[in-house]
Amino acid sequence: MIPWLRAGHFLGLILWGGGLLTLTAGLRARAGRSHQDAAEADTARRIYNTVCGPGAFLTLFTGIGLLHSQQPLLKQPWLHGKLLLVAGLFVIDQLTRRALHRPVARGLTAAHAFVWIALIGAVLLVEMRPWAR
Repeated sequence: MIPWLRAGHFLGLILWGGGLLTLTAGLRARAGRSHQDAAEADTARRIYNTVCGPGAFLTLFTGIGLLHSQQPLLKQPWLHGKLLLVAGLFVIDQLTRRALHRPVARGLTAAHAFVWIALIGAVLLVEMRPWAR
């Protein structure tokens, strides 16, 4: 069961993170233009609803399943770091959802950078397990 949960968790992270990277880059480019295209806005909303949302859902619920099946991991400091990065991704997710309606280039560059940092950091923490007890 655990390998299936891990595979689902990783797939969800790829969908969610990839969708956020795509959206933050696209919204940042769109915010710099004076002309806003309705078709682009519709495509961005569709990406959020069909890629980011399901990816976040899959990541969250497979992560809960993994934690439930491996409860001793909750005492590991590296896991707390990973969960902090994931909480930051949820914040960026909500900021990106708001930016779908009114893109502002100022915060999207930082959001895009944080998504990269959070994705790389989460994978490194899980694979390297620094500070493991």
